[in-house]
Amino acid sequence: MSINRTIGRTIGAIVGLSFMIVVSCVSPGESTKADTPERIMAENSQMKRRLPMLERENDVLKQENLQYRAKTQQMEANLEKTNSDLLALQEQYSKDMALNEEQIKSLHTKYNLFEAQSARTLEDLNKLYGDLQTKHTQEIKALNEKIAAQRTDFNKERDQLKQTYADMELKLSSQINELKSSLHTSENDINALKATNSEISQQRDDALRQVEKVKLERDETLQKLQAEKAANAELFDRLKKVLNETAAQKPAN
Repeated sequence: MSINRTIGRTIGAIVGLSFMIVVSCVSPGESTKADTPERIMAENSQMKRRLPMLERENDVLKQENLQYRAKTQQMEANLEKTNSDLLALQEQYSKDMALNEEQIKSLHTKYNLFEAQSARTLEDLNKLYGDLQTKHTQEIKALNEKIAAQRTDFNKERDQLKQTYADMELKLSSQINELKSSLHTSENDINALKATNSEISQQRDDALRQVEKVKLERDETLQKLQAEKAANAELFDRLKKVLNETAAQKPAN
């Protein structure tokens, strides 16, 4: 707006000066009365007085024009620098965006790889857990079968010992009853009975020794059963420990 105003003022001054020159140069035939030499000299003198003012004003306008031109050049230089900086920023932004996209792609690739590895690891762990569970189930089944077999053998051996002891007791009881009934026989048979009694005493002693032997065997059997019971208790403790370790190793849902 300042440049336009200055240009307008300059054009106005030039137009005014031109009008005055035109008026002063009118032919004598057109205004003979007005254009006297005195009038022309007066106008010429007036124009000479106004000419320095117009020249100073023209100089001022030139200076302002030079200043505005310098400012315009500076603004154009600043604008060019701004455009250059903007282009550099846009280029750097494009590079940063490309780098970010590359990093994002790399992260996606690493994530997909990690996810695949995690899936394979989880599958391996599930398979390992299934194998361990199957193995522990088989071990528990084998231990139960062994315990059941030992219990069956123990019950069978115990029943055999009871039967043997009952048979021996029945035999001794029969012999004692026979001896008692023999005491009621005739006196003639007493001597024979005494001899028989001696034999029976011997047999009884043998029977008692046999009973003691059976008792010793029974005690040994009971000791064996106690040892097997302790071994079974140890097996149960080991089984319980294996089950606890299996439960601890089982992954949470």
